[in-house]
Amino acid sequence: MPVGDAVLIRAAAAAFREGGDEALRLREALSPAVSTARTGRELVAFLCASPFVGEGMGEDFERDRSTGRVVDLEVDLS
Repeated sequence: MPVGDAVLIRAAAAAFREGGDEALRLREALSPAVSTARTGRELVAFLCASPFVGEGMGEDFERDRSTGRVVDLEVDLS
């Protein structure tokens, strides 16, 4: 991580700890970039903002259709 990034992250963390208006502004500015989608609409928006949009990556992916493997889930407690 570049030194400048570390300084920036520490400053943002300090602002979040302090709370208030500055924390709110930072949260609003950063959320779209690092957001975890909570709804289908948010997930679609997140994926549409990806730098890979339009790169044609979807054509090369194929789902594994195997049935998987047998796993023993029983526990012997004796």
